[in-house]
Amino acid sequence: MFRSEFWLCLVVCFFCASLTKATEADSAKQITDSLRTYQGQQVVVTGTRNEVRLKDSPVRVEVIGQERIKTTAMVSLGDLLKEQTGLLMVGNVRTGVQMNGLGPDYTMILIDGQPMVGRVAGVIDLSRISVGNVDRVEVVKGPMSSMYGSEALAGAINIITKQPEPGWAGTAQAQYLSRGPFDLRLEGGWGSDDVDVSTFINYKNAAAFTLPLDTLEIPYSGYQDGTAQAKVTWRIDKHWKLRGWMRAFGSETKGEFIESVFGQIASNEGSVQQWDFSSTIGTEWVHGRARLTLNAYGSSYHERYNFDVQQGTGGTVDDLTRRMARFYGQYDLVVGETNRMTVGGEFLYDDIQGTRYAVPGDTNARPFYRTGVAFAQWEGLPVDWISYVISARFDGNNVYGEALSP
Repeated sequence: MFRSEFWLCLVVCFFCASLTKATEADSAKQITDSLRTYQGQQVVVTGTRNEVRLKDSPVRVEVIGQERIKTTAMVSLGDLLKEQTGLLMVGNVRTGVQMNGLGPDYTMILIDGQPMVGRVAGVIDLSRISVGNVDRVEVVKGPMSSMYGSEALAGAINIITKQPEPGWAGTAQAQYLSRGPFDLRLEGGWGSDDVDVSTFINYKNAAAFTLPLDTLEIPYSGYQDGTAQAKVTWRIDKHWKLRGWMRAFGSETKGEFIESVFGQIASNEGSVQQWDFSSTIGTEWVHGRARLTLNAYGSSYHERYNFDVQQGTGGTVDDLTRRMARFYGQYDLVVGETNRMTVGGEFLYDDIQGTRYAVPGDTNARPFYRTGVAFAQWEGLPVDWISYVISARFDGNNVYGEALSP
C-alpha cells in the first residue's frame, strides 16, 4: 500500500540532511568529445550513442533544454511533450507519444540512455517520469539509427538528468495547481574533479475531481506518487571512470475514472498501483583515441489493478510484473581527425508474468525472452557542413528469430 506518511518522513529526512551551500563554477568550462574540443556548444548523445556537437550530428536530434523546461509549469514528461511540435499524444489504455505516423509502441523511452520497462498495451506511461531533475530531453524522430533496434522505429526520446555543479548544492521547490497536483521536489548533490554525487526526490498528490461535458460528468481520479533517484560518478584515474545510477518510483491512483480501450469508452472504479525500480552500474576506459564502455542494467516493474466490480472472467484483481536485465558493451575508436568507428553488443533477458498470462494447471506459464545483439557504426565529418553515419545491427531472439537492420 502506498503510504503518504512514508514519503513525508523520507522528505523530512532528506531535507534535514541536505546542505544548501553552493560554490561558483568556472564560467569558461570546456567540454570535450572524442572527436574535437570546443567551447560552449550544445552536445547530444542520443543519435549515435556518442557525444557530438548538435550541429555536427549526422542524425537529426531535437533538444528540449533546461530553459524551456523551467518556463513551463509541467510536472511530468507527458505534459511537457504535449507542447512540442511534431509529437502527438494518443490515448489507448495509457497515453503515449506518436511520431511519424507510428504508434507509441514503436517509440523508445530512455533515461540516461537506459530503456524504460513497464509497457501496457505497448505504451510507456509518461506520467511516471518527473521533469524535476531533467537537464534536457533529446528527441530523435524516425528510425534514424539502427543502434536502438525495432523498438525505436517511430523514434527515441532520451531523458538526460542533471549533473551536479562543483561543490555542495541543494534546492527545494513546491508547486500547487487548482486542477492538478501538488508537487514537491528536493535536490542535493556534490561535484568535484574526482567524484560527483546527485540525489533527487519528488512527491506529487492530486485530489479527484469531475468536469461537466454537456449532460455528462467526466471523472478524474486522484493519485499520489513519488520518485527517488541517485547518481554517482567516480573518476578513478585519467583512464578509468565508474558510474552508478538508481531510480525508484511508486504511485497509487484511486477513484472513478474513464478509460478508452480500442475506441470504446467505459467508466470504471477502483485503484491502480505501480512500482518501478531500476539501477545501472558501468565503467568507462579511455586511452588515447580509444574508449571502452561496459554497462549492466536491471529493472523491475509491477502494477496491480483493484477493481470494485467483476471484470468478466478476469476477477477484480489484475497483476503484471516485468523484469529485464541488460548487459551492454561498446568500443569506440577515432580514426584520423574526423571519423569514428563503433562496435559493440548487448544481451537482454526479459521476463513477464501476471494474471493475464496465467494458464490453468501451469504455475510457471509466462513469456520469457532472450535477445543477443551485435552492432557496428561508422561516423564521418569530412567538412564542417557535411556529416554522415553508416550503421548495421543484428538481433537474435529465442522466440522471433534473427534479423539484420542496416
